[in-house]
Amino acid sequence: MKLQYPKAVIFDWDNTLVNTLDLITETLKRVWKEFKGTDFEVQYFSNSRSWKDVFPEVFGDRYIEASARFYYHYQMLQDGRVEPLEGAVTFLEQLNRDQRLIAIVSNKQRILLDEEMKYLRWYNYFDSIMGSGDVREDKPSPLPAIKTMELLRIQNPADVWFVGDSMVDVECARRSGCIPIYIGSDEALKEIQVKNHHELLSLYNKAKDENQE
Repeated sequence: MKLQYPKAVIFDWDNTLVNTLDLITETLKRVWKEFKGTDFEVQYFSNSRSWKDVFPEVFGDRYIEASARFYYHYQMLQDGRVEPLEGAVTFLEQLNRDQRLIAIVSNKQRILLDEEMKYLRWYNYFDSIMGSGDVREDKPSPLPAIKTMELLRIQNPADVWFVGDSMVDVECARRSGCIPIYIGSDEALKEIQVKNHHELLSLYNKAKDENQE
């Protein structure tokens, strides 16, 4: 089956373009210790749902306080620890050369997303950046992707690749009509899967070549 050459590519942020897994895990452990006083239970945070959806379930009436402590600890630990995943910059630069539109749809709070974008000096790569709270609902709702396509003036969602590393991203892509590209390996998924950005670039170049035939 011929894969649609994209007019735009929407990326998730954490652990799709940048390696923040250890940073997020360490931050969550600190918050868990403060509020629970027991061993950290990672299963509550393993599905990439938005913190604004997860924290009320986990921390109950203290979720606002817990959220504030999460962002405090994250910012204290953040400096110098956000690194691009291997091959990510190469792919972003290729998309820029090909004049493809590039966007971020993340469940990360916008202030943290902006800090990391500024640290990496990546603003020039992106035509749209969407963080948690920028629209009424976060992923897996399709609303962030739909709003992003409106901003990019994309009329046909099938012209958009949505690249992410979690089921939250896949579900958002499905519900918004974009083409899901899953970074990882999951036998239960029928969507296109790549192991890393090198494979993603190869997939993209193949779609571009087929489009020119």
